[in-house]
Amino acid sequence: MLDCGLMINKGGEEALPLFDKFNVEDLSMVLVTHAHLDHCGALPYFLAKYNYKKKVYMTKPTENIYRYLVQDTLKVRNE
Repeated sequence: MLDCGLMINKGGEEALPLFDKFNVEDLSMVLVTHAHLDHCGALPYFLAKYNYKKKVYMTKPTENIYRYLVQDTLKVRNE
């Protein structure tokens, strides 16, 4: 899967990709191109919901920014 983002102009489950349109077990990896919500914002949901244990690839700088982005997004949603 290339990227796992949120549709920023939508809310709730409408913002999520259409994960039910493919068989998650057929994926060999997830590749995140960069740390913007529209490219990686749904990744925590995807990993938890589907108990995805295969490889997720991103550059180290993207991973560093992604971690802050996810923490900040959770903080804003809880406020």
